[in-house]
Amino acid sequence: MSADGGTGHWWTSRAFMHTPGRMAHVATGARLRHGWTVQHLADMAGVDPGTVDAIESGMPRLLDVDSVDRVFHVLGVKILALPSTLAGGTP
Repeated sequence: MSADGGTGHWWTSRAFMHTPGRMAHVATGARLRHGWTVQHLADMAGVDPGTVDAIESGMPRLLDVDSVDRVFHVLGVKILALPSTLAGGTP
């Protein structure tokens, strides 16, 4: 069986993260299910630990979309929607 569980997809779950709180909940839950520290996830995603902290604390307007995408890719979560504040919208 392949690393993707035979699905042919890189993700293990998909999530609508249309609010900062939902994004924080999904990220924290996925990281804890993997048993990873913030530092470990940051290292794997090639981002600063502060980026992971900002995602998990619901402060996405401080982040760029590429960094958020890398974190969720490593977590195996396919992003279906992001908060509008992350994409440059208004809160």
